[in-house]
Amino acid sequence: MLRARLSIDRWLILSAWGLGLATMLVQALAQNLNVRRTFDAWEHRFMRVASPCVPRHATLTLYLSPARPAPQLRLLRNGRKVADFRQDCVQVDVQNGDVLSFAADEANPAWQVVVDHAGPVFVSPASGQVFPVKPGERMVVLLREFSSVC
Repeated sequence: MLRARLSIDRWLILSAWGLGLATMLVQALAQNLNVRRTFDAWEHRFMRVASPCVPRHATLTLYLSPARPAPQLRLLRNGRKVADFRQDCVQVDVQNGDVLSFAADEANPAWQVVVDHAGPVFVSPASGQVFPVKPGERMVVLLREFSSVC
């Protein structure tokens, strides 16, 4: 009887150790992202995680002051011509981090550009901000981050 009891105790102890070891192994595997993705794919489920998103683009409107056409004045985005001021208003699509600058064949010291845009997307330049048109004068476009699911 004592011998049978020792055999059962030994079996229970080994079983407890085995279950504990298996539990620790499963917990260690669950920390690996690739293993979790595989299990999620097997069970046909996925995780959605909210992350900050930056809008891909926005439209910036620039008005020339004084309000007269100036076709010799060009608007450059990241060093490339995107528009000229054949009218006193220019709309340009911009992305986060774009650098806008001006180029002119003949400079007019009275030229200024007034920024106008709709919506809370822009951090910089601010609506109503005035830029003197000078060679090398630049404005960096910064768009606001929104927390959403991408």
